[in-house]
Amino acid sequence: MTRREVELLGLAILLLGCAAAPPRALTAEACQFDSKPAVLIRNAEVPPAWVWVAEDQIPTSGRTILFGKLGELAPPEILSAHDPPPCGAPVSRLHAGEIPAPQADGWMIFGILLQFLGRAF
Repeated sequence: MTRREVELLGLAILLLGCAAAPPRALTAEACQFDSKPAVLIRNAEVPPAWVWVAEDQIPTSGRTILFGKLGELAPPEILSAHDPPPCGAPVSRLHAGEIPAPQADGWMIFGILLQFLGRAF
């Protein structure tokens, strides 16, 4: 195998491994005492097509690694037509376009590394 094939195989394994976790939907039965802001995200696994999840529980997939987690959020027309979040949770400010300050976590470092490798080849 060439170096390029090994790199592509590693990237494919990474993306397939990250896409396995379905979102944990907020339900009235699973209400927590501290209400975290909720976001309406795409649910490709099972119906319904859109599901409310806690802001810090947006699942990581190949799509979110490549395009960011904001790409999973429902557009404004879907958000306005959808029921409010369960448990009286507030709607996240991410839907208003307010993006929190980036934190240097593992994914950010991974993204910077991928950008560097993309420029090198």
